[in-house]
Amino acid sequence: MIVREWVHEGYSCAILKHNELGHLCGYVAVTESHPFYGKNYNQCLEGCAPVPYEAGEYFTQEMADRMNERSGGHYDCIYEKEHLSIDRILDVHGGITYSGSTLADIENGMWWLGFDCGHVGDYSPGIAATLLKTGYTDHLLRNDETYRDEDYVTAEILKLVTQIAKEAK
Repeated sequence: MIVREWVHEGYSCAILKHNELGHLCGYVAVTESHPFYGKNYNQCLEGCAPVPYEAGEYFTQEMADRMNERSGGHYDCIYEKEHLSIDRILDVHGGITYSGSTLADIENGMWWLGFDCGHVGDYSPGIAATLLKTGYTDHLLRNDETYRDEDYVTAEILKLVTQIAKEAK
């Protein structure tokens, strides 16, 4: 569900609420002229080729084929310091967890980069509701989770716009 849309310093921005889990997610769109346009958030930007997923200990052949079709493979070099990906360049809550051309009902021909507030330490109302339904309340008693509200997500988006704009130069 779209919570808010706006343009900041020429960049389209959006806050969405996760339909099932209830936490907020923040997004910024880049145009074709930006170096991040069309790139997966975990793709090596240094020109490394993806390594196809293979069936074996972790994946069935069907899973490997589906993952290769979706992402083109994985990037072994992503953890090497000299190789950078978008999620290693941009600093935002929980890291960049989305890149793609579609975002809810927003179709603007841009490439969206986004983050979510559904990580450890983040409160997701839908998870709490599910836990209550199942009777598993131990998790609810921890009180160490914070709901990241619209003000928080907006501030993170503005921080993200600044970083994205810097990378465009």
